[in-house]
Amino acid sequence: MSGFEYINHHNGWAMAIAGALIVFTGLSVLSFIISQLHKIVRFFEKKSETPTVTVTEPCVEASTSDALTLDDLSDLDQIAQLYKPLVDQLEQPFALSALYQLANAENIPHPHLTIKYLRESNILVAQEADLFIWDQPKLAGT
Repeated sequence: MSGFEYINHHNGWAMAIAGALIVFTGLSVLSFIISQLHKIVRFFEKKSETPTVTVTEPCVEASTSDALTLDDLSDLDQIAQLYKPLVDQLEQPFALSALYQLANAENIPHPHLTIKYLRESNILVAQEADLFIWDQPKLAGT
């Protein structure tokens, strides 16, 4: 006996099909377990399903204030009036990161855009390595 005769005589086809079914069933069960793993982990950690709302509170304050909107960003005098008290708190020359941190602390909207506009209009003038000064003569009102 040789080849297919040997396979037929010893039930080789049935064993091959049974092996394929066992592997397929095992992979199906494994994929189901992986897809439901987040529920299993949540069950063992006993976490509550209610999310906490801490991120929205600063957004509500910023939206209710009468601060700058995107339409007001073209008014350099208004932007400068917002930033002038912050610049006065810093030593000259100052780093833009310090001004940005103060603007975030004061909830000034769009600090990246407004600082960019102040730089482009040469109100914030670059000095030595990454330091800037406030150029007051550029604005009549300050």
